[in-house]
Order: sequence, then C-alpha cells, then structure tokens
Amino acid sequence: LVDHKALNNLKHIISCLAHWSNLFGNVRFLPKFVFPFVKLSKGDLLFCFEVIATLMLNHCQLWFEFSPLDIPYNYLNLIENVLMNMDHRLYDFYKSRNITSQCYALPLMETAFSEVLDEHSWLQLWDHIVSNESYFLIFVIAAYNSVLRTLIMRCDDDVEGITKIFHEKSYINFKKLMKKSYAYMKKCPSNIHPKHYMTAYTPLSQGEYPKFEHYPKNLINTNVTEIE
Repeated sequence: LVDHKALNNLKHIISCLAHWSNLFGNVRFLPKFVFPFVKLSKGDLLFCFEVIATLMLNHCQLWFEFSPLDIPYNYLNLIENVLMNMDHRLYDFYKSRNITSQCYALPLMETAFSEVLDEHSWLQLWDHIVSNESYFLIFVIAAYNSVLRTLIMRCDDDVEGITKIFHEKSYINFKKLMKKSYAYMKKCPSNIHPKHYMTAYTPLSQGEYPKFEHYPKNLINTNVTEIE
C-alpha cells in the first residue's frame, strides 16, 4: 500500500532541503536516503529536516564534492582503503573481478542502509552512527562487506548476484557488524584513517541554520522551485 501522507512529507522535506542548499535540488538519490527518516519522524517535519541537515553537515561529508555527478570518489576511496587494510582477502576478490566500491558501498550510502537492514537493526545502526565521529559510517560500510564475505565470495564471478546483495535484506548478525565496525575504527592505520579528511562534528546553530556549501557551486543549477 502507498503511504500518501509519508510521500507528501517526503516531498516537503526535499523541498526544504533544496531551499536550504541549491545542491539538494539536484541530488538524484536524496529521496531514497531521506524516506526512512521521514517514516521515523511520524509527521514531525521540523525534526526530520533537522536530522537530515545534521547528517548532511557531518556524516555525509565528502559525498557531494563532484556534484552534479552522483559518485563521491574521495569518500569511496576512503572505504576502499579501509577494506584493503582490514580485509585484504575480500578486497583482492573484488579487485580481481573489477568490482568497485560503486557496487559494494554506494548503494548502502544512498539508501542509508534501509534496503539491507530490518527496521529494528536500522534504528540501532543509526543510533551508533549519530553517537560516533562523522567518519564512523565508513567503517560500518567496510565491516558490512566483511561480515558478508562468505556470501559475497560464494557468488564468485556472478557480478549481478553480488550487486543484488547490496539491494536486499541480509538479516545480518547486527552485534557482529557493530563489533567489527568498532574494531576496524580502532585498528585502522593512522596514514589512511578517515579522520584526517573529515572535520569535527558541527551542530545546527540556533536561530539560523549554517549554510551547506560542500559542493562545486558553479556546477549546480541555482533555480530552486517548490516540489509539487
């Protein structure tokens, strides 16, 4: 069944984001990322907007450096570096089959993990993400791949099968995922640690929201209109 109220709320949130920053009127995946938070907010649009704005300012750093292109190459490189150092067996498997982070990381980012986790695990995941440093999400993505290594490598040369893994429910052992995520963050070598490339947490200021300017403004269409 279509939840028309939730869809209308989604349109309002996307419109508000587009007025907050011209960038968000041009982000193709934004509805997929925002929608699970819209459902969580239960109609509290201000709460939902501020949650998304906080995530964009902090946990989604480096996602929009190449906008209007949809691929955040530098962020994906950080994930690849972590995976290469923490799970070289899986990394080598991907490399030998020309499977890139656009296959095994980008879908998790664009959907905020909502396609692969059940609702309870999804809520737990984001509790961990928002209570950690902004770069924690990078380790979660790498760890998610590692926890599913056996399933992934069982697909062997079936690239379509591997791709499907990142678009369907996995029923993953959530405690194992979190344990590995924290272990990766703790053990990550300093020379490749994402902390060197991401700024400290920035809260929303009272009275007036900080501008979101982490994108190439000369390449973004500045004509923002209300979403019908």
